[in-house]
Amino acid sequence: MNSIPKIILSISLLALSAVSYGQQVISEQERQDVSRILNTLAADDMRGRSALTKDIEPAADFIAAEMKRIGLSPYAEQNYRQTFQLDKISPVSKSATINKQLIPADHVISLGNHVDLQWDNRSSLTIVEIKSGDDFAKVFREHSLAKENTLVLVDPSFESYFVRFGQMLNSPKFIEDPSKQKPSIVYLLTAEKPQTFQIHIERKLQNFPLFNVAGIIPGKSKPNEYVIFSGHYDHIGILKAVGQDSIANGADDDASGVTAMLTLADY
Repeated sequence: MNSIPKIILSISLLALSAVSYGQQVISEQERQDVSRILNTLAADDMRGRSALTKDIEPAADFIAAEMKRIGLSPYAEQNYRQTFQLDKISPVSKSATINKQLIPADHVISLGNHVDLQWDNRSSLTIVEIKSGDDFAKVFREHSLAKENTLVLVDPSFESYFVRFGQMLNSPKFIEDPSKQKPSIVYLLTAEKPQTFQIHIERKLQNFPLFNVAGIIPGKSKPNEYVIFSGHYDHIGILKAVGQDSIANGADDDASGVTAMLTLADY
């Protein structure tokens, strides 16, 4: 491919690009390399390659060693890593009362990147409603975009929708920059009209240093152009045991894709 100056082999935590090639006869050595790489990444020793644990390190080190063996140039850092940070926010506890009546925990949804939220009827915030007969999903979404702290009172007729939304939105999630405070939006499923209320939501913030692994095959004709091949090398780690097996090895997802990327680079 004479018009391509640089090819970047990016083994990424975040993206997967699929590329197909015409069939060609491969050598026995190539077959052995494919088997070795795939079996190493999907081995029990890799413990499922969870990106949010130290179990991702051996996989990254192995891929970097393969890139060095093949003769790729590091893309970012000398160890072939491209380091970045992610912040994860997870629920710890939540409690809410309206007119001294306790609101069940599954009738509370909170949005925003607050770690410790404490509101009462003296707090500066906007109070709105989702009324019976409203288009629940539409109005819920509109309030989620509020530019100021907002308490949303949701009619109990929407309980099934509310609980389903809560299962998704109250789960741990990754956030962008925790230092940039966003408005907090709290939804309560209740028929009460608040004269007094108290809301306390506690969450924990965790920082995770993560890294892609990337190498370059330098080209010759166009130094400012790149073709990128990528696959993700993380998987889901250790799960609840099924029989005697608790390791999600991730051969198809995506040790096989990483194997294809490394084999392509070696070719």
